[in-house]
Parts: sequence; structure tokens; C-alpha cells
Amino acid sequence: MGSLRAQEPGIAAAPRSSSNDLTARPADLSAELGNILAAAKAGNRERLVGLFKDMRVAKPGEWFKESFGQEKGTILASAYSARVETDDQGTADQLILAANHGGDLYTLRLPDGPVAGEPFSTFALRASLVKPIVFYAASYLWKEETSGVHKFGLGFLTQSDGKYRRLPGDLVWLLKGTGIGAPAPVAAQTSGNGAGSQSDAQLVRLLNAIASVPPPPPLKQVFVRIPPGSSEVQKGACELTNLKNGSYLATGSCQGAKLIKRVEPIYPPLARQTRVSGIVQLHAIIGTDGTVQSLEAISGHPLLLQAAMNAVKQWRYQQSLLNGTPVEIDTTIDVIFSLNP
Repeated sequence: MGSLRAQEPGIAAAPRSSSNDLTARPADLSAELGNILAAAKAGNRERLVGLFKDMRVAKPGEWFKESFGQEKGTILASAYSARVETDDQGTADQLILAANHGGDLYTLRLPDGPVAGEPFSTFALRASLVKPIVFYAASYLWKEETSGVHKFGLGFLTQSDGKYRRLPGDLVWLLKGTGIGAPAPVAAQTSGNGAGSQSDAQLVRLLNAIASVPPPPPLKQVFVRIPPGSSEVQKGACELTNLKNGSYLATGSCQGAKLIKRVEPIYPPLARQTRVSGIVQLHAIIGTDGTVQSLEAISGHPLLLQAAMNAVKQWRYQQSLLNGTPVEIDTTIDVIFSLNP
């Protein structure tokens, strides 16, 4: 445990010109993460899910609005409340799998101001706040000789009501539909000898190694996209939140796309020989005709990713209709690879 270690390949801690050490963390947070790490390495799923449950935001409706304002807070609170239980369980499962690789938990305190080249997730989180809040990005990192350093993100941690709370990392991508664009270029704060520029560059490496997350929608949520030229779709039985980017967050009685053709993945021989198993999570956009239009990997072992994508690309879904209008579905897909004992 402890802060980032300089000998870790590709994620060396960087000194900052400020007296604030972004790689340091309070003792109580270290204790909290120590309990999480111990439960993960012991494979104690019940204990791990319980620890994540204790880190839930106590009153999401109030906290998100107080922290992010009325508009953004409403969207975040709705998505958080709908998915937090599933995310706790999924994060516990993934962390137990990752812990088998012998890595460690790392945190990075998010900088108070913009940094040139930082990932969207850290920029959007800070830029959306209506009051100053300290966040820590937390990830489990491990190294494999054949494929390098890998990461599983636990999300963003912050203190509220005397306890640390966990926000799933992919939750911040909902902010992209609320007027938060890409970070504007920021001039690096340099000193005469260029030390500040080097420090900023190293900080960006840390931010991308720990805080950067891929942009999937929240797990178990349904997003619909209204094709251009379609008439205005009424809410009807579905509750739709307009994300202002052509997409709608659908809740209530809405359902995701129904799978009608499934192609099983071919287990990669090397993965089978080395006894690699686990869950590959993919971000997919399902077109109005039921075909998979876009697919990208979110998480999973590198030896399993391509096999999962090759299979899912061939899947077919029943056409999704919203009040009679064909819509695209923006969702996540889990592909499970398991070996016989």
C-alpha cells in the first residue's frame, strides 16, 4: 500500500511545483483501501460488496444537486441511484479477478486546476462542480511480463458526512451531454529551467494511468438515440432525459434490445493454456436494424478481448422501437469466459 511507487513501470510519481503532493492520501483513506484490498485478495465477495455499500452516497438526490447544480445533479443522481447496487457487485467481481494478478491499489488526488493534456474524466468532474470538492481517483494496477501494465478503475472517491464515498468512474461521461466539452488547451506552468513543464507532463501520465476511464454509459442503463429526421418521440411509458447530444437516458419501463442471434466466442488457445478466465465488458451501439454498429472494449484480460469482440460483432438484436419509432441502443455487453475445473 502507500502512494505511487516510482519503480512502477510507466506510472512513476511526479514531483509538483506546488507543496501539495497529489500522490499522497490521508491515513483514513489508506485504511479504507487497505480493507478493500484485503477482501479482494482473500476473494471475500460478501465482505467486499459490504465495504462498497458503506461507501455509497447517503442521499444522492441532495448530494449530487448540491455538488453539481440542479441540471447536472439531477442526471447524475438518477443514473447513480439506478445502477449503484449493480455497480457495487460488478466492481467487487472484477476487483477479485484483478487481485489474482498480484497488483496493488493506487490513488491520485485530482488537481485543483486544469492541466494540459489531462483526460476528459478528470476535467469534466472538476469543471462541473458548483463548489470545491476534493476527489481521489482510485485504480488497481498490475503488471504482466507479456502484456505490460493493466488497470481496473474503482472510480472517484470523496469524503462526505465523515465517510469516503465512491462514484463509478464512467458516471462522469454523462456530463458530456450537459454542455461539458473537451478540455481547452492549457499553457503549462514552466519555470526557467523547464522543471514545471516536465512535472506537468509526468502528472498527465499519472492522470491517464489512474484517472482516465473509457466512455461507456452507466451499467444496466438504457440509452436511446433518435435517428435524424424522425418525428419528435413522446415519452409515453418511458422516462427520457434529454442529454442534448442526440441521446436520451431512458429509465422507467424502457427495455434494452432483445438478442435474437448469439455467436459464442472462440476461447483463445493461449488463454486456455495459461488458464486465463474472466469477464470482458464491451460498449456497443446497436443500430435501428438490430446489428452491432459500433463496439469497443471497456475492460477484460488482453488475451480475451479480441475473441469477445469477434463474437459480439456477429450478434443480432430485435429492432428496438420507442412508440413505434426505430431507435439505436447505446449499452454495455458482458462476455464471460470460464474454464472447466
